[in-house]
Amino acid sequence: MSRPPQALPPSAGDAPTEASTQAPSAPPVSLPVDRPIVVALSGGPDSSTLLSLVAERATAAVRAVHVHHHLRPSAHHDAALAAALCRDLDVPLRVVHLDGAALRHAPRGVSAAARAARYRALAREADALGPSAVVVTGHTANDRLETMWIRMAQGCGFGALDGPRRETRIAGADVLRPLLGWWRSDVEAYIDCMGLVVARDPSNADRQRLRAVVRHDVLPALTAAIGSRAPLERTLEQLQLDVALLRRLVDDRLDAVSLDGDDTTARLDRSALQTADATIVDALVHRALHRVGARPDAAFVARVRAAIRTPGARHLDGPGVAVDIEGGAVRLTRVVSSARAPSGAGTSARAVPPSPGVHHDRPTTAKSPGDRRLHIVLAPPRPGGRTTTRVPGGYVDRIDGPPPPSPRDAGPATEWFDADALDEPLAVVSADPDAGFVPFGATRERTVDAILRSDGVAAAERRTMLAVRAGPHILTLLGLRRSAIAPITASTTRAIGIRWRPDASLPPAAASLG
Repeated sequence: MSRPPQALPPSAGDAPTEASTQAPSAPPVSLPVDRPIVVALSGGPDSSTLLSLVAERATAAVRAVHVHHHLRPSAHHDAALAAALCRDLDVPLRVVHLDGAALRHAPRGVSAAARAARYRALAREADALGPSAVVVTGHTANDRLETMWIRMAQGCGFGALDGPRRETRIAGADVLRPLLGWWRSDVEAYIDCMGLVVARDPSNADRQRLRAVVRHDVLPALTAAIGSRAPLERTLEQLQLDVALLRRLVDDRLDAVSLDGDDTTARLDRSALQTADATIVDALVHRALHRVGARPDAAFVARVRAAIRTPGARHLDGPGVAVDIEGGAVRLTRVVSSARAPSGAGTSARAVPPSPGVHHDRPTTAKSPGDRRLHIVLAPPRPGGRTTTRVPGGYVDRIDGPPPPSPRDAGPATEWFDADALDEPLAVVSADPDAGFVPFGATRERTVDAILRSDGVAAAERRTMLAVRAGPHILTLLGLRRSAIAPITASTTRAIGIRWRPDASLPPAAASLG
């Protein structure tokens, strides 16, 4: 493997995972040089510096992965610079392309969706290099401080303030961050020393973004006020130790009261929580909600604790989660809510009767939208799993897996489609009355309005009808009709089930398609 131009000789006595100094002013960096390494390469200063260090010192296989998000016009330029650097360093490069439009409509936001996709791509590359392979990313000390301040500004709890960790596991891969001891000034000095050509993201200077404000205004002012970054760095190091201990204690206790669950649902032992100290219950509920992908606030956690200790069955809707408490179990189900749920003129109210024996901690009247711009993406689950999406008036379950022996096996409200014949993403939308629709079993296209009128749907209900759409095509008018698109056939190998549950029904247990 060739060395980068102008490379300084490594320090004497370099050994696997031992610290060495790459330039007179550079901090030590520790790399697992005897393990296969996958480098996350954006083409920017931090990741380019990291790749140069890895290429200089590695004794095992090295691969670079550049993820092209298709979100910025300059992204093609970043990819070209990443490819040029890999050619100079004689490092194989894999470029992974993502669907920018799908990322923009991701339920948990574009940043979270892009990050998850990046780590999946990195984990796949590491898996191809063997079980000892490790992923390295170019996070620096600045990233840790910026993350801490951003999360404080967003109202995150103690456990979210530690920022990027030196060693962790993401998407099934070991992930290391060797540059957490480097500041951005160290990176820039290294780039100048080595003559590296790197990409510069213009959004990093955009003060409309919170990270840019923290980077260019908050941290410089704070550092100038205290005279040194050292106290901040010591605080971060201690915070990471404290958080790691707290997380381990809470996870051990949570495992002891967990009955079952997956990445979208969790079921806890209600009797064990009823007798525990309130502080412990809050910590366990908060951590369980995070496990299923929810981001709860302290007020909602307190409501869940109170409901656990109150006799009888109860249902609560929270931020990104539905909680059902009945008998000896507490079930947490992740739901995907739209931040743009429309309201106002043109909407109508429908009475929703409560389920027998269950207290619904929400109004029993749900409003359906009249706004034609409603667009709520149905996030795909893991194969064989399910996601539950909260929409105006009820829930929509998306079930991905092999086709059931009979479409009727999944329940009367589930419609099944051939997944390979559909365009992603799937989304819940307000039904356009002028859109074309071919009902299942028919051959002639009619307008949605004509179908609703022929089915005797009242005018108020026609204005608030919801549909599931795949690309430009309507799959189903929720609770009423499915289309002739993508039927299940003998050759179908992957299926998607869409189940509509109005507010009167509770989120069921996770679907099993095994």
